[in-house]
Amino acid sequence: MRIDILTLFPGMFTGPFSESIVRRAVEEGRVQIFLHNIRDWATDRHRTVDDTPYGGGAGMVLKPEVLGRAIRAVRALAEPAPVILLTPQGRPFHQRLAAELAGRPRLILLCGHYEGVDERVRLLHVDEEVSIGDYVLTGGELPAMVLVDAVVRLLPGVLDQESLAAESHHQGLLEYPHYTRPATYGGLTVPPILLSGHHAEIACWRRREALRRTFLRRPDLLAVAPLTAEDRAFLRTLGWTEPADSRPRLLLASANPGKVQEYRDLLGDLPLELVTPAELGLEGEVEESGDTYQENACRKALTLARRSGLITLADDSGLEVDALGGAPGPRSHRYQAGSDAERYRHLLQQLEGLPPERRTARFRCVIAIATPEGEVYTVEGVCPGRIAAEPRGTGGFGYDPIFLLPELGRTMAELSREEKNRLSHRARAARRARPILRQLFALG
Repeated sequence: MRIDILTLFPGMFTGPFSESIVRRAVEEGRVQIFLHNIRDWATDRHRTVDDTPYGGGAGMVLKPEVLGRAIRAVRALAEPAPVILLTPQGRPFHQRLAAELAGRPRLILLCGHYEGVDERVRLLHVDEEVSIGDYVLTGGELPAMVLVDAVVRLLPGVLDQESLAAESHHQGLLEYPHYTRPATYGGLTVPPILLSGHHAEIACWRRREALRRTFLRRPDLLAVAPLTAEDRAFLRTLGWTEPADSRPRLLLASANPGKVQEYRDLLGDLPLELVTPAELGLEGEVEESGDTYQENACRKALTLARRSGLITLADDSGLEVDALGGAPGPRSHRYQAGSDAERYRHLLQQLEGLPPERRTARFRCVIAIATPEGEVYTVEGVCPGRIAAEPRGTGGFGYDPIFLLPELGRTMAELSREEKNRLSHRARAARRARPILRQLFALG
């Protein structure tokens, strides 16, 4: 893995990254960490990186031109990677997110400072935003250190898998208590079961103690932890009552199982119940007859929001091929009668004989989020690529088998679910939709 960190204070990272597990991972070649001083991209003799906020107010704001130059330059140093802004307004950082980030080949971390970054930097250059907690620090450097430490220890070979599997939060629970020699200390003795040598009984004891500790200290974790029937029965003996699902509902305006699953993967960590029109008994599809993605997405979202009385997320997406003048575009689903395979084979016939450099294309996705009162918000995500010479892969749907990601040498249909949920046009749009959903549902 490669991690690039954009910061105003690279010296802050020396101590934490030169000790313990992170240092060992670097020495063993399991991770490369590069620090970049944002001031290196300032152009005036004072190396100015901030300015006063428009509209007045306290503090200084990091300038968009400097950050834009820095981000573009660092992006170009290696393979494409998401830019992650460390900010109190971001997605909460937890063990599941650390594991997700550990599966990526490269991360670019942007450390905010002062009053934060110019909003246009967030809109134009930032792919994801992450917060390590509901409190304010002087800058993004300490959050970046926390994120790096949590991610690096999950990289293959850094720690043994047995150690990782027993840690707090690995399975959604707090860790069971540990004991070592001496057998008696301060009048307290080691639980006899740990001295018995019965491995199955020890494993059962540890599981129950993890459940007990989680119930007593962090009962909120039990709502999302994967619990067996035996776990639930034991928790009930402690006085636990399984809560009813009281999460607010978000309607996903789609009958496409593949698309619905992608959204459940992309937004599943939000405290929302994601439902479909079919699950609510809403019949009939909204016709996608508009000339633009935005028109189609907004029509679907507004129509179903009014029918259901729920905040509704809809999207329209398509494939744009430069050699075809941007076609099929918003008509991608109506480009050719028949199945997905018939549509993409028809497109391949139109490009027959064209060299790779003339087969450039992009997937585009526009998400619309509508309220029953008629408010509507839109965001967009774009994934650049190329049309392959022939279909490859069995995953995904639509045009995925012929859409090649040159930097990976694989089509969208050859990606793992995790990779697609990181790189696709829908994933990029969903990342931009998350702050809107948090605001509409008052998720904080």
